[in-house]
This record gives sequence, C-alpha cells and structure tokens, in this order.
Amino acid sequence: TRLVWSMDWDNTLKQFMGHQQTLGAFREYLQKSAPNDAMQLDFAIKANQLQQMPPDQQDQASVEIYRAFMGSEPSDPASAFDQVCEQAKNATSALALEALPK
Repeated sequence: TRLVWSMDWDNTLKQFMGHQQTLGAFREYLQKSAPNDAMQLDFAIKANQLQQMPPDQQDQASVEIYRAFMGSEPSDPASAFDQVCEQAKNATSALALEALPK
C-alpha cells in the first residue's frame, strides 16, 4: 500500500478525504506530530465540505470558513469561495508533499 501511496501523494490525500476512518487516523497522527499541519488538514476538510454544499449555501459558508482559518474578513465576500478553494488546494498539495508519512 505504501508503494502505491508514494507514487501519487496528491491523489492519496484526496482519497483520504473520502474515507472518514482513514482521515481520522491521519488527523490524529498530525495532531501529535505536526499540529500546524493538522490545522491545514482541518481547513482542507472544511473546503471540501464547502464544495459539496448547494450553491445557495456556499457564499455564506465560504465567508465563515475564510474568517475562521484566515483570521480576517475577505476583501471581497463574493470571491471568498474562490479564495478558500485556492488556499485549500495549496494546503492539500503542501500536506501531500510534507505531512504524509514517507
């Protein structure tokens, strides 16, 4: 399994997002070994949930996620969804490269 994971870390992490038990174990590992990475994982999870919401709920939820994880108000609330998704993509890539056990 580890060999398969190491061939594509980004997709491995994306697959984790769909499996609550695996995601929970990974999050627990990160909380112990790299708390900042655990926070980035929480952000990526929230952004993933945001993308699954009905469009009429995404605007308000994206502003709330932006506030919670970026610590400020979005400069343009209408673009908060795009900003959250872009930051989550960056966080996921960084987690895949740095946080997954190698």
